[in-house]
Amino acid sequence: MIKLGRECGFFSAQKKFSMILLDAGTKICFQGPCTFDVGYVLRLTDSAYVEFGKHTRFGSGVKILGEHSIIIGSYTGVAHDTCIMDSNMHFTVDITSSLVADKAGEVIIGKYNWIACGCLIRKGAVTKDYTIAASKSLLNKDYTRLEGDFLTLAGSPAKVVDTRRRRIFSAQIEAGISQVFRKNGGGVQQLTPEQIAVSFIYTS
Repeated sequence: MIKLGRECGFFSAQKKFSMILLDAGTKICFQGPCTFDVGYVLRLTDSAYVEFGKHTRFGSGVKILGEHSIIIGSYTGVAHDTCIMDSNMHFTVDITSSLVADKAGEVIIGKYNWIACGCLIRKGAVTKDYTIAASKSLLNKDYTRLEGDFLTLAGSPAKVVDTRRRRIFSAQIEAGISQVFRKNGGGVQQLTPEQIAVSFIYTS
């Protein structure tokens, strides 16, 4: 099921308007269930193609601005106030060579990514599966060429700050961890191998 404008994160005030703009010749492909919170923008112009993998979800105020190609892998979550755009919107000219580069390119976000709030993802960004992007990060290059399978990216422009972390996607596991922390007043928990195996299975 495709759910657009569903209040679920409660990170924005209610009655926030959303916008869908689809030029002739553009295409959106939903590979499975997808949810957008309130205040989203889907703006596809020129010959843009945007593909959402199954069980993708987007927080309030997320903007998807496509002119060429944006592909978002299955089970990826994008937090509120993030902007994903595959174009610079305007051309610029090198005044010494008179050369003009294409303003549009590709954005490919892998599966099981977690894009934290306020990120800016620009043309040329390609991420591995299981990537985490910290809040306010700028992603604008191919990160699949970097070493490590579980990248945490942070900064503007984003750099690798960790290669050992994965987002816990199981709501049940997260609830159990929260309960223990509330009971013990913080600290650190060690998950069992069984918990770790289950924690990477997406549940809502």
